[in-house]
Amino acid sequence: MRNALNDAQGFSNATKQYPQTLQKHYHSFWKKDISVDIVTLNQDITSYDLVMAPMLYMMSNETISKLENYVANGGTLVSSYISGLVNETDLAHLSGWPTSLKRIFGMGVKETDTLYPKDRNVLAYNGKQYEIKDYCTILEAKEAEVLGTYMEDFYQGNPAVVKNSYGKGKAYFIGARTEQAFLDDLYGDIQKEMNLQVENEIVHEDGVSVQRRESDEHCYLFVMNFTEQKQSITVKEPLYDLLTEEIKQEHIELLPYEVMVLKKEK
Repeated sequence: MRNALNDAQGFSNATKQYPQTLQKHYHSFWKKDISVDIVTLNQDITSYDLVMAPMLYMMSNETISKLENYVANGGTLVSSYISGLVNETDLAHLSGWPTSLKRIFGMGVKETDTLYPKDRNVLAYNGKQYEIKDYCTILEAKEAEVLGTYMEDFYQGNPAVVKNSYGKGKAYFIGARTEQAFLDDLYGDIQKEMNLQVENEIVHEDGVSVQRRESDEHCYLFVMNFTEQKQSITVKEPLYDLLTEEIKQEHIELLPYEVMVLKKEK
């Protein structure tokens, strides 16, 4: 899929930035210590409450059917501009954007514009404004609820972000490339709605990540300092340090790039 997107001639090679886009969507969960799995199109997604698939340029009918069944059976899907434009052989879908995607997202894609490097637009969402750059998709909202709109140029007043209820689930479509603050706010709202919050055994500042893995008996917390400075964290309850074989509690100082692996009983 990535090779096909790299070869696509309808978008700026300098601004496609597929890996960077995935990282930005992931960052909205990483900063809140919400674990995210990276899966391929061939893997089963039915066990996930939320699936993020931004810039999924290449979609076979099988992939579209999998996503449709996922949402219809109660899953929540988030996708974005430059999605569903070609099939598995890199040929454009006949009759434009696939009908199944129109059903899932409750809208149609009319056109995606590549902006000049200096061009900017503004997205209005939930009483706030966010900068748009690189790509703007003209959406035709049908059943979908409009969450955000463009505020400038000929896009003004048109949908930029939509949400659709389909079957037992929901599907979100982000039509433009926005600043990180918008992704943080949108995903923050989704996290609250879906109750995707985690138990905060450890209090920390930005730059420190706490990721968890669980067995039947234990919860393992990987505490990682991604900065070049010392970071102070607060452990709310005594936890066993697997690396030093000590009990950690209260205030702890992490050295630059230090990693701790803590264990707690479930």
